[in-house]
Amino acid sequence: MRNLNYELKQLCYRNRDGSYATQADRWRMLDLIANQLHELGYKDMGAMSLKPKHVENLVERWKAEGLGTGTLKNRMSELRWWAEKNGKANVRFVRFTMLSNYGDPLFMDVMEFTVHGK
Repeated sequence: MRNLNYELKQLCYRNRDGSYATQADRWRMLDLIANQLHELGYKDMGAMSLKPKHVENLVERWKAEGLGTGTLKNRMSELRWWAEKNGKANVRFVRFTMLSNYGDPLFMDVMEFTVHGK
């Protein structure tokens, strides 16, 4: 098992938010995201090393795959959960618009990291 997959699994076990089904779905989604990050070339990531470039590359990949609006929103929700559980208090989410598969505007959240007080 890769380091990121293992650390995300441990993060899910330590933070049992939601129903059993929600927990299982979250673990499967974070496992998929970890595998996709590995395929994108981020081989030595840990659970604490989530950065905006990772999210941007994932979103670009998902757009290229032609995923639906709901799927993209669900995946971003899991990324937000991941950032929150890492204690990244300096993470805020910024909205941007892109077109969905049907030509409708789709609002997505992208993480922007800022350091306060420096």
